[in-house]
Amino acid sequence: MKFALLFVLTAVVAVSTDEVADPSSTNRANGLSIGSIAPNDRLLRSFVVTRAATASSQAVNVRYTAPAGRRVRAVRAREVGVSQFATVRLVGGGVGSTFVTLQFRNSARRGYHFNVQIWGR
Repeated sequence: MKFALLFVLTAVVAVSTDEVADPSSTNRANGLSIGSIAPNDRLLRSFVVTRAATASSQAVNVRYTAPAGRRVRAVRAREVGVSQFATVRLVGGGVGSTFVTLQFRNSARRGYHFNVQIWGR
């Protein structure tokens, strides 16, 4: 009986530890996860950024400005589908600011498709 109880408790700890991980944050080199999302934060904006394949690598800057009285608390950008080896990075603003500027760069002869979420309070 003690062994069964120990087994059940171990399984519960393993499952609860697995659920703590934020599914929005990844270790993929082509994603971006900055800041943390608190229970009282709101999704300020969710949008898609896509680009068709080009012969050379090109960068595109995308700027988002929060509504009056709001501050950015977190930024999530995830590549959709099979990786096309595109990159995204923060080049302006960010957590604690009223705006965010993201730079998307494709690989030569490849495009990209990112889902972006801006969270704030």
